Amino acid sequence: KGLYLLSIFDSIMEFYTKSNGKRTWICKSMGMSKFHDLLIDFYGESRLRYIYLVRDPRDVAMSFMKTPVGDCHYHAITSKWAGLQKYALKIVEEHPQLVHQLHYEQILKEKLQVLSKLYEFIGERQFSEVKRQASVLCFKPVDECLRSSRMGRQSLTAKNLSYQFQNLYRGDSFLAAQYQKWADPVSGLTDEEILMIESVAGDVMKALGYET
Repeated sequence: KGLYLLSIFDSIMEFYTKSNGKRTWICKSMGMSKFHDLLIDFYGESRLRYIYLVRDPRDVAMSFMKTPVGDCHYHAITSKWAGLQKYALKIVEEHPQLVHQLHYEQILKEKLQVLSKLYEFIGERQFSEVKRQASVLCFKPVDECLRSSRMGRQSLTAKNLSYQFQNLYRGDSFLAAQYQKWADPVSGLTDEEILMIESVAGDVMKALGYET
């Protein structure tokens, strides 16, 4: 049953990929880590890859409290975060060659270097686009993709959908204010909120290199 449902999901993603002139697709749902055994059975080690993006749960919780969907309490948000990290860390331990792990905080400080390493992991040093329907692929180098990503069509569309996506279009002006937002003495978390989050996720935070 599991493989049957996954084959339907894969067929839809493949159809959408080809319809948009792309070569591969990525699912950004971290919940897929719960189904690692099924995924590796279906795709095999030659195709399956994970990009494991980690962010401080104190900042994650603050961010989700402002979104119009999902949980709206620090305990619920942090519990879900911790549970998902445990699934991901299990994959890192068992299949490290399939995983590229990066921290959100690293992106804030060294965006170009971090993303360049990510593209190396993906395996293709150039990215393609279709100039017009049924045309030949036009290749763009990685550095050009990085420079133009903020001004992309999808970023422009998404920023108008929700508060959650407005930062996609801000570029470098966005980076400085994002590092450890939870620790800001005015707009950050209270001591009680920090204690709640760290009591729920403290063990996972330490495993990921976050101080409590």
